[in-house]
Amino acid sequence: MKKALGLAFALTLVLSLAASAEETRSTVRTVDRTDQSIVLDDGTRLWVGSGAPLNEVRPGDQVKVTYSMYGGKNVIVDLLRELPEGE
Repeated sequence: MKKALGLAFALTLVLSLAASAEETRSTVRTVDRTDQSIVLDDGTRLWVGSGAPLNEVRPGDQVKVTYSMYGGKNVIVDLLRELPEGE
């Protein structure tokens, strides 16, 4: 019974995190490797979660980012660098 309850709780947590995720496409304004964050053109600051490829992102890059609020910060869940057309 405890295992089933624990599994139900974990599933609920995962689904609630997925439901609260935001997605945006924007241009990277700045990359702060010390703070492990990026700032988008609209001023949104996003912090790198585990597995996000911050080393591949540079100012001026077009990105598609999925992020969630965690601990008072917008934490990147998924980051995709979009190539300009023709590349």
